[in-house]
Amino acid sequence: MMSDKITRAVLIFTGIALGIYFLFTMLLIPQLHLEKSVSDMTRGFAGTIYPKVKWVSNYRPNQHQVSGPDIDVKVITNVKGRNYEGVGKLTSRTKVLVPFIVLISLIFATPISWKNKLIALGLGTLIFIIYLILLFSWTIGYVEKVTAGADITKLWFGQVFNTNIGFMTILPTIIWLLVTLWAVDFNKFLADDTAASLS
Repeated sequence: MMSDKITRAVLIFTGIALGIYFLFTMLLIPQLHLEKSVSDMTRGFAGTIYPKVKWVSNYRPNQHQVSGPDIDVKVITNVKGRNYEGVGKLTSRTKVLVPFIVLISLIFATPISWKNKLIALGLGTLIFIIYLILLFSWTIGYVEKVTAGADITKLWFGQVFNTNIGFMTILPTIIWLLVTLWAVDFNKFLADDTAASLS
């Protein structure tokens, strides 16, 4: 039955994706201290792309377990036409680390060849880098506008920036679809099911 095969494929995909995700979050990240590394990498990359802006480390060990906002990068930029500086905040864990792990988990759980998985990973990484550049740019603009007195409720990025669910789930899902759909052989999937039903 087609529905049975789809259900089985979805369950296998979900199991593999969750397995890879928890492997990273529960084993590799703590053991390899990836949170600190990603925080430093984010700050360094942002400083390379936008060198005129100060990206200051605010990282603390076990940052996500500390009560209060888990901010690890402070953004300091001179506001145009003003003699003072605006300070913004960036959380690399929810904006960078977790979304990329979700993306990796989805790609490697997709039923395509290893060659295509590696191609998809390369394409996904490239798109993710473009997203980071846009994220840094939006952050700078957000800081400048808010410091200059703009109403945060009227800034679209202010509303998005203060929510994490979109960054951690919706963003990597969209990138995953963009980089893997081309490699999925739906015709083979349907053909196998037709052959099984005729036998």
